[in-house]
Amino acid sequence: MQVIRCWKQKTLRIHTSPGESIKCLRLILGYAYTPAHLEFPQGGEVMGKINYGRVVLGGVVGGIVAFLLDVFGNGFLLIQQWTEANKSLNRTNGNLPVLLVGMFLVWIVAGALMVWVYASIRPRFGAGLRTAVYAGLVPWIFGSVLPDTINAAGGLYSPRFMFYLTLFEIVPMVACAVVGAWLYKEAESTAAYPAAVPQATR
Repeated sequence: MQVIRCWKQKTLRIHTSPGESIKCLRLILGYAYTPAHLEFPQGGEVMGKINYGRVVLGGVVGGIVAFLLDVFGNGFLLIQQWTEANKSLNRTNGNLPVLLVGMFLVWIVAGALMVWVYASIRPRFGAGLRTAVYAGLVPWIFGSVLPDTINAAGGLYSPRFMFYLTLFEIVPMVACAVVGAWLYKEAESTAAYPAAVPQATR
């Protein structure tokens, strides 16, 4: 036997006949995929098409903000730690112009990815600062916490330096996501679903 909840009558029916089960299933699907009958978690919203123009805009602006914060942190606040760490590895601080250009490009790409993550999770968590912080914490975990932990555990850099670096890196990451999310707007011309499924005949 199949147990199927008929949402139209809001009663639990037990269907032993395959024909009745198929008919009820069609009735359920006709109502389940009609936007008027959709329910979303509290704080969420109807999912529209991602506005990729705004994703790029937010990524560029957020990436620039993160780049400036990154330069300030690693180029001024942590420059002594970087110099000592590189000396212990018999390395120099590298070619500064090439490093800055590389950092800038990486932050632009990372910014666009963070805004895309924000746009993707916004229907579940809702638009706002909290969701933007979530979008910034995801790359911070995978791009900072895990690699820095491996570097510290492997002895490449001192655990203390990696700890300070990991704490600092949360600032440009979250700032990038927040600025990008602030500029992001959903495409107004697109609806949650292009066309509603016709309702079943009552």
